[in-house]
Amino acid sequence: MKTNIPPEILAANGSIGDAERALKAALAAINASPRAEKVTVSRAVEDAFERLRAARAILEALAASEDADEPAAP
Repeated sequence: MKTNIPPEILAANGSIGDAERALKAALAAINASPRAEKVTVSRAVEDAFERLRAARAILEALAASEDADEPAAP
């Protein structure tokens, strides 16, 4: 496994993790709200969470391709 992952990938991955945790907390708060207040907002939060998960998958694929491009250590 490559240990020199580009700092941009590490930073993006950290930011996505932070955003996922914030969205998860927001979704939990929304789900605890009365139904009339949460229907539209919860769908938007769920969509944002799914986009973040897709971005994380892309970053993981990029990191894996970086590993594949790295020559084997002697």
